[in-house]
Amino acid sequence: MLTDKQKQSLTSYLGFATRKKAIFVGMKMEEMLGKKKANYLFLLPSCTPKKEQQLAKYKEKNPKLIIFRYQGAFPIQEVLGYELLNAFVLTDDNLANAILSTLKADEEMK
Repeated sequence: MLTDKQKQSLTSYLGFATRKKAIFVGMKMEEMLGKKKANYLFLLPSCTPKKEQQLAKYKEKNPKLIIFRYQGAFPIQEVLGYELLNAFVLTDDNLANAILSTLKADEEMK
């Protein structure tokens, strides 16, 4: 479970990524993965195993791709403004590292 400070930080990081246009979902996400322009793939709890396998194939094309399966309760979909969201990619490495470290801390607290 994230603390209030961590929730606020995560919301800020996601907001920065959105404003910087460094976050992609849907078809644009798959396009960025195909072009090897995204090095971080975040899978959310709503992602089905079939979709996860489809997205994991991009790891073969881009060995630098980091795939993180988030199983926490923080409502990332709501923060990003999407009702149904399975996954998203980040093209900014610094923001992705900050978001990844915060989400990993949430996973470790369980």
